[in-house]
Amino acid sequence: DNASDIIFIHDTDGHLLFVNQAATSFLGYSSDELVGMNISDLASPSCPTTPESEICRRLTGETPADSFYELVWKNKNGED
Repeated sequence: DNASDIIFIHDTDGHLLFVNQAATSFLGYSSDELVGMNISDLASPSCPTTPESEICRRLTGETPADSFYELVWKNKNGED
């Protein structure tokens, strides 16, 4: 919980199971608000990839399941 990077753990449908303190601070949501949300709801439209495409790559074996990926996020106010 001391990581400065945003860390999410989500299921294969994109529903958040865990968020760290950096995520709550950056996005402006409480952890209770974030857990259960879909990661797609937090991705910015300006992001060059989508959470769905990244999850699909891992489920099909195109990318290792435990690999990291980066997205552009929007905060609770809708700002990137």
